Amino acid sequence: MVRLAVLLSAALAAAIVLCAAPAAAEDDRITREARALYVDGTRLYKIGRYQEAAQRFQDGYLKKPDPSFLFNLGQCYRQMHEPEQAAREYRAYLRDKPDAPNRDDVETFIREADAELRRRAPPAPPAHVVTPLAERTTPAPASGAPVYKQWWLWTAVGGALAVGLGVGLGVGLSQSSDHLFPTIVF
Repeated sequence: MVRLAVLLSAALAAAIVLCAAPAAAEDDRITREARALYVDGTRLYKIGRYQEAAQRFQDGYLKKPDPSFLFNLGQCYRQMHEPEQAAREYRAYLRDKPDAPNRDDVETFIREADAELRRRAPPAPPAHVVTPLAERTTPAPASGAPVYKQWWLWTAVGGALAVGLGVGLGVGLSQSSDHLFPTIVF
């Protein structure tokens, strides 16, 4: 019975090792690929090819999400004078590695990037300045309907007809009809 337990334990241990071996081999392959991308990105960075280096660091991070890739991405964007992207990557780096040994430097980089973004922003107009009346434009209301479908046109036409009819009737009825129709004597 003891011998059976030992054999079962050995078989179980062998199964665990055999199942874990492919997973460990896959992890090793991913780590090697990520490390190769890191080394390649570092070489490109050192010779000033920041865009290509950033691509390698991004690919490396997607393979193995190590915070050092994020820091290096921030460095690439800082060198390419893209402060918004640099600050984004530096902040992501500090989120992933809050106890980073270079935290003070990274926070300085973030402050510099934010200051650069504020400097680049167009100035807001002062609140106390009043726009001259000549510069103000009020757009005409866009009704889209043709003129003959406008209410004011038919109101004016109806009013003109009413006035004309009233004047005509007033003049016509106030005169005697004698001079209009001469009397004929037979």
